Amino acid sequence: MPAILAALASGLLFGLGLTVSQMINPAKVIAFLDILGDWDPSLSTRAISSKAICGSARKASTVMMVTMLGLAGCGCLVLMLLTHVAERLHVLPGMGWGMPNSPGHYLDLVSAILGFVLLAAACIVRYRLKRSRKPSTKSPNV
Repeated sequence: MPAILAALASGLLFGLGLTVSQMINPAKVIAFLDILGDWDPSLSTRAISSKAICGSARKASTVMMVTMLGLAGCGCLVLMLLTHVAERLHVLPGMGWGMPNSPGHYLDLVSAILGFVLLAAACIVRYRLKRSRKPSTKSPNV
C-alpha cells in the first residue's frame, strides 16, 4: 500500500509540474518543436532546470544509499556478534551452536558474509563519490 501511495504522489507531482510549466498545452509544445519556423525556446529552460533538480536529488539519494548500506552491514556484523554471545550463554539451545550444519552455524556465517560485503560496497561507493567530487589535479598537456 505505501508503494501505491508513493506512486500516486509522484504522478500527481509530475502532472502538476507539467501543468504549471504549460507542457500540456499543445500549441506551446508545437511551437517548441518547430525549430525552422516560429521557435519558442521557453520549454528548454524548464527542461534545463528540471535536469538540475534531478541531478541534485540523485546526489542526495546516492549519499543516503551509502549510509543505508553501511548501516545494514553493521547490523549484520552485530547479528554475528550476538550469535557468538548466544552460543557462549547457551541461549536457544535448539539452534545447535557450534555444531557443523546447524542453523546457528549458518546464521553466523551468512550474517558475517553479508555484513562484510555490505560494508565493502558502502566503502567503495563512498570512495568513488569522494573521487568524483575532487577537481582534477592533472596539468594540461601544452
